Amino acid sequence: YLITRCRILRIQYHRNLNTGLPEPGVFTLRYQLEVKDELKGKEGTQFLFAKVYPKERIQEEFRKRDRGWVSSPQLGKTRVFFPDLGMIVWVFPHDPVLRGIATAVAVLVVVRHRDNIKRIIAGTESRL
Repeated sequence: YLITRCRILRIQYHRNLNTGLPEPGVFTLRYQLEVKDELKGKEGTQFLFAKVYPKERIQEEFRKRDRGWVSSPQLGKTRVFFPDLGMIVWVFPHDPVLRGIATAVAVLVVVRHRDNIKRIIAGTESRL
């Protein structure tokens, strides 16, 4: 994949208020990529959500957030793990905070394309 553009939409730092310890917090980032798959001739926009954890917590956080995914993004994977950076990246519509968003988006796609889906089931249409 070739990233042709990267636009940072938001960066936040969340202090660790759950413990009284002077433990580092977590950075969250939201950004937009323009991506090109030169082998398949596809290109598109992807919205990403990333969390950067202290390195001593990254393996545990990755395991806690390892769950099934509803759909695959247009290009690439649903989630990417960078243990050396302490970072986990999720591709929209997958988001560890807004857990139901992938399902909601899947439902909206079905509703939007319901007439085409009916034609595909009836055999009068071959694709959405």
